[in-house]
Amino acid sequence: MKTRLPSVVFLLCLSSSLVAQQMRGSNKQSVTIENRSALDALLWTAEVCRQPLGIVATDKSITSTQIALHAPDIPCDDAFPRILAQLPKYASRNIDGVLLLEPMNRDEATERLFTTVIPSFEAREATTGQLSNLLWMDLQLRLDPTERGFATIYHSNDHSLLAPIRLQDITVKDVLNEIVRRRKSAAWIGFPAPVNLLNVPGDKLWNIVTYDDPPAAVTELCCLDRNNLPAN
Repeated sequence: MKTRLPSVVFLLCLSSSLVAQQMRGSNKQSVTIENRSALDALLWTAEVCRQPLGIVATDKSITSTQIALHAPDIPCDDAFPRILAQLPKYASRNIDGVLLLEPMNRDEATERLFTTVIPSFEAREATTGQLSNLLWMDLQLRLDPTERGFATIYHSNDHSLLAPIRLQDITVKDVLNEIVRRRKSAAWIGFPAPVNLLNVPGDKLWNIVTYDDPPAAVTELCCLDRNNLPAN
């Protein structure tokens, strides 16, 4: 029986310089971002726009690039390109409603992690945290089919239950996309992976962040362990 040790979640406080005011009856927002990391700018804009997001955050430019944006009354479809234009080392694409960002140059270990195929991913009603843990267990079984049991500790305050899910022959990345797509108000953040993935705790490989409604500062969102992000 393997036991996952609890991890300490470190959250970066953002000042009130990140401001968004939702325009009722419209898909336009007023977004002001003053010298914040690209990752925080993306998460904030995604929260305001209710945009499911996936980020493979392995190139350090996602945390080292500072974003300044003043865009009053802007459509959400225009807000993201303004941020992404300042991240030339990342490529973005929309996959069935999930905005996915990946570095153009990905290391072999991280690429192997997120492209690992899970033969069957099935769950009854479950939270994002429970589904994330289930995905980790399925990954471990894929790496070591002799594994017979796990003990897990959840690190999420998201209690919203998602409908039963059943997926076949699907990559880790696509499972994470499906989780945040179903949750609608969430993002997944992938971290640089070690060469040996066996027994590495799931929250060292990826985190799922859930948005608040009305939008709250990124510091108040659960759950992103910034210690796992690439160093500047």
